[in-house]
Amino acid sequence: MKHLLKLIKLLLVLSCANCNFHPAKGDYEYSLKQLGQELSEHFPNSNELKSFGVTTNFIYGDNSTLDETTFDTQSLMVYGKTDKDEFERIMLSAKNKSIMKYNSNDTSLLTLIPYSDRTFVDGKWYKNLETPKKRRIAEKNSKRLGKIPIPYFTLDKYQNSSSLCNLSDDYEIFIIKAISGRNQFSITYDCEYLPNEWQHGMMCGYALNNKTENVIYWATVW
Repeated sequence: MKHLLKLIKLLLVLSCANCNFHPAKGDYEYSLKQLGQELSEHFPNSNELKSFGVTTNFIYGDNSTLDETTFDTQSLMVYGKTDKDEFERIMLSAKNKSIMKYNSNDTSLLTLIPYSDRTFVDGKWYKNLETPKKRRIAEKNSKRLGKIPIPYFTLDKYQNSSSLCNLSDDYEIFIIKAISGRNQFSITYDCEYLPNEWQHGMMCGYALNNKTENVIYWATVW
């Protein structure tokens, strides 16, 4: 039974990595509090969320370490369409704060994909559990030296399955803060598919689409 529960937990992790959650106001405020001011100050406050969607997978209570074969992040994302004036204000803020900028269609992105390609149950290894796309990304990730990681975006309406970060074309991804190293959010073991510098870390920023005036505020920790 113990091993069966472990396998079920793994399958839930893999499936929920691609789910969008729409939390209550309290969940959003909890996520902001967990992140702290350093990583959350660029997010809108909870009273400004009427026209935005929210996805978060911050864990309540005990952040126990995940199985050593599983890599995952905790992320908060706020997304939606703005008017032209608001978009220009956000774009200016992103440019002023940015320490690095990537495009969503770049072919050399270092992507923080939720990943668990194998597990050990009842004396037997189960392998090749991930999609071919994720395995290709993982194989290349460890060689992306000198890059700053970005999230693997799982927002259904903005997805592009051919993109390394799973985000549709025409998005500029601005990183405004990036800190490497194990931290209070680290619930995973070291990940063999990431460069040594980024085995653990925390970062935040924006993803902005100038053509559609869509905005994504994001923060990711692992």
